Amino acid sequence: MDDEKHYKMKDYAQWCMERIEQGFLACQKCGKALDQFRGEFVPQKPKEEGISGYHVSGLYSPFLDCKGTVKEFNGLASAKEIQIFWNDTLGFPFVDVKSKLSKEALLTHCAGRAMALEGLDAYIGIDIGGARKGLHVVIAKPDNNWVFDVLWLGVIHEPDTNDPKFIDWIVDEIAKKCLKFRIKKGCIDCEPQHLSRAITNRIKKLWRCQYNGRMSGPYKWDDATHIVQVNRPESLDASHDILAQGKIRLPMRNDEVEEFAQHCANIAKDEERDDDTGQVEYTWKKVGQYDDYRHAFNYMIVASGYDAKPRLTQKASTVILSADPVYRPRMTRAGKMDLGW
Repeated sequence: MDDEKHYKMKDYAQWCMERIEQGFLACQKCGKALDQFRGEFVPQKPKEEGISGYHVSGLYSPFLDCKGTVKEFNGLASAKEIQIFWNDTLGFPFVDVKSKLSKEALLTHCAGRAMALEGLDAYIGIDIGGARKGLHVVIAKPDNNWVFDVLWLGVIHEPDTNDPKFIDWIVDEIAKKCLKFRIKKGCIDCEPQHLSRAITNRIKKLWRCQYNGRMSGPYKWDDATHIVQVNRPESLDASHDILAQGKIRLPMRNDEVEEFAQHCANIAKDEERDDDTGQVEYTWKKVGQYDDYRHAFNYMIVASGYDAKPRLTQKASTVILSADPVYRPRMTRAGKMDLGW
């Protein structure tokens, strides 16, 4: 692509799709058909040393079935299918226009009940500091369909930090919540480390959640350090999936619930382009003043084990060959793979 023409990745891909609909790939400048067997990689910045960047799209393949690709594109039904098509088939970034949530849309999920005072088998997420001095806490319980019932949310305000016992006070307040709601598991913001470490050292059901941009896939739970490492965009994608699909039940509308909804509406996916390589990535960025409840909610979702991946349902005739069936095939007793999920 020519930098001087300032083509964006998505605009370029759409231009390619228009050519494909005609049954062939064409040059973006002259409109003539391309000979994909004679293609070569031309670096945009050949003078840059030590940098080797490549962008390969499925459209470059000489064996591309143009009409089949168009048929697949026209058959896409959901935003997830569209994202997979753009990422895997076309090899281009994709952002769902619905990636930013609406405060009012979230508040439609408020129930007619007040916040609970206790619960059973719930999960907790805690974000330290930020919007106002204190720890933002979200406690929720999912049902079998991954619909999360938010039992309690609020801010635990820090006392005078000059008091040598202020950490003990914070730990006691969190411990009380964990006891009242019989917390199964929880995650807390890693920073500041002295506070998060003090909390997790005394409350063993809580884990320090560390965003790691270099990893992907399943979350890494380290029993020795009591730290769980997650890919930040992937984990926020998973919790966004819950909110965007309305798989959440909020308590009766009040100032705290409204603040929670506003925090959730204050982040959205945005495009980031590497000036050196030209590579485009999408990440979650704060677009409003505060987003602390949104991260507390994300930590709670991480603790619950939800990661937006499809779950296998065990049938009477099915043997699950792993303690973690999400990443293993499913076999029938006759020894054949069962793909009915």
